[in-house]
Amino acid sequence: MRYFFIISSIFSLFFSAISSANDVIQFCSIDKAFKPYFDNRRSLEQQTDLMLAKRVLTGIKANNWQHQLHTLPWLRCMKGLESGQYQAAFAMIKTQERARIFAFPADVKHYLAKVEYPIFYRKGGVLDHYTIKRLLFSATGAFDVAYYRSIQEFGLAAPLGYVAYHYLADKQLLADTTPDADVAFHALNADRLDGFVIEREIGQALLLEQGLDEVIVATEHAVLNAYWHVAFNKDFYQQNTAAVDNFWAHLNPEILTKN
Repeated sequence: MRYFFIISSIFSLFFSAISSANDVIQFCSIDKAFKPYFDNRRSLEQQTDLMLAKRVLTGIKANNWQHQLHTLPWLRCMKGLESGQYQAAFAMIKTQERARIFAFPADVKHYLAKVEYPIFYRKGGVLDHYTIKRLLFSATGAFDVAYYRSIQEFGLAAPLGYVAYHYLADKQLLADTTPDADVAFHALNADRLDGFVIEREIGQALLLEQGLDEVIVATEHAVLNAYWHVAFNKDFYQQNTAAVDNFWAHLNPEILTKN
């Protein structure tokens, strides 16, 4: 009976390992083409020229995971991650609230990208004045909320659901309208916004695509400096801790530059 139990346990572990290896890990990301980082119109394997896809694939290959990518509005991605519909989502900034809901890497080196969110503003607009640009950020680069409020006209905007959006909302700096990133620069150029807060490289790429790079520019300093992560569903992480930790470890930029 004892031997039967041992043999049964071995077979159980064996088939469990096969099942785990054959599971398809469901990833979710935003349904936008945000160059130079990500392009929702292509699979991960088709966009290895873009940083996020290349790094996520490095982690996937480290575990020999089968995977599937879903692209949705960001709020739906996070909702699906919380419910367990998806096992992972990127690229997410870690906050205290999100850390209670999702699993993030403990090691600060295990991030997707280090990014900054400046204010994009129109040349000739409310923020385009030497004194204003000099006083909008402190000597250390910190955004001066009180000073901006003193010269605010239309308010600032950021993509809905982003940390930058919640930051502006908490500081009561939001404009009356919340345009999508695809149309925000046109609203800014039409003088319906004081500025638009979005990741610097993404903003520059959108301006070039829309032919507005000569009339809209970004502040030197950023409202928000952050790290992007691949966040995991907490239940999935607890059941697959070693594998997810291994995934995160292979996102280390020091490892990636050697590959």
